[in-house]
Amino acid sequence: MRARVAMLIAWTVLLGGCSSGVEGSPVAAERWDPCSIPDEAIQATGLDPATKDEGWGEGIVVDDWAVCEYLLPGASGVSPVNGAILF
Repeated sequence: MRARVAMLIAWTVLLGGCSSGVEGSPVAAERWDPCSIPDEAIQATGLDPATKDEGWGEGIVVDDWAVCEYLLPGASGVSPVNGAILF
């Protein structure tokens, strides 16, 4: 019985892998801004919304990617070593 079930699963996977591709055309992805996450959601993860640090730094511009950093409660500094969580 186990052999039959295993054979059926293997056959299903094999046939599924040989199916035709997805139809349609690609859609350009919008730039996601992690700093748009509500403070309540950030706090629910255990991070401190009051420590939000936005952007890449002075003079750095990245068009395709936004960055936002939060510190763990009681952490100091702005590096991952000091308890920062980078989105």
